[in-house]
Amino acid sequence: MIREVVVDASLIIKRVVPEPMSDKARELLKQWQKTTVSLIAPAFFTVEVDSILRKKVVARKELTLEQAQLSWEQLQKIPVELVDMEPFRQRAWEISIQLQQAHVYDSVYLALAEAHKCEFWTADERLFNATKNRFPFVKSLTNFRE
Repeated sequence: MIREVVVDASLIIKRVVPEPMSDKARELLKQWQKTTVSLIAPAFFTVEVDSILRKKVVARKELTLEQAQLSWEQLQKIPVELVDMEPFRQRAWEISIQLQQAHVYDSVYLALAEAHKCEFWTADERLFNATKNRFPFVKSLTNFRE
């Protein structure tokens, strides 16, 4: 049986861009690949990861355009199934109110994992800390043991 896991942009970016915990992200994805875990994310996921890469070039000057291009090409090789977010909008809205979040997109990941009855993995510690007590299916890359 193939197990699904919701992944967010913060986790996948660490797989393709050298930054703190990149080694953990690479190892986690390698383990999932060995055990036939299917990665899923909301349909806006690709735009979100692309935007993070552009921000690292334009606003933060953390990457050169060439480095970002290589990272972008690596992203294309990571099999993440995109799921239509429309069925989860109502629940995401409710979760964002419950968590007092200014942005709804993080809540879409939560609503997707909740609906699919699977884990949601993130490298965003702020998000993890805000959700871990209410949503036990939220997992943090920080807590991953290789």
